[in-house]
Amino acid sequence: MIEFKIRAYGRMELAQLYSPELTGIAAYRKMNKWIVR
Repeated sequence: MIEFKIRAYGRMELAQLYSPELTGIAAYRKMNKWIVR
């Protein structure tokens, strides 16, 4: 398991931690859909 450091993450960087198989913008869009719902 990857250790999650407590620090400020950029929106695309955080999104790619949740969806590493996607590109930065695609991961951000997916994360944004999760938040909006």
